[in-house]
Amino acid sequence: MKKYETWEAIKMITENSKLKFRQIGEFENNNYIELSNNDGHMVHINAYKSGQCDSDFLNRQWTLVKEPVSFIEAIHAFKEGKTIKSVCNTSSDSYSPDETDYMEITPEEILEGKWYIEY
Repeated sequence: MKKYETWEAIKMITENSKLKFRQIGEFENNNYIELSNNDGHMVHINAYKSGQCDSDFLNRQWTLVKEPVSFIEAIHAFKEGKTIKSVCNTSSDSYSPDETDYMEITPEEILEGKWYIEY
């Protein structure tokens, strides 16, 4: 699990508004950083309800919450140079644009797999 500092999470969210980060450590299941309704306002759920940003908040660590995307969205990301991953039943496969010599995506993966974009 890759860890991000608060500033890294915020930077990544400003570059991709679909990302969401979960806090690591104390109260880790309750605190998130994400954009609210794509309106550009940063929110952190259950963390500092007053909206204040102090050194304690800035010193926290976060992990990326990986949410599945559609197959089409994954293929668009692949075309843009990103590695994609499919999870289907008990197997998972990663597909990297750098390694296209042998790429076999099965119909089962397309129809039933959960697709993720690696960041």
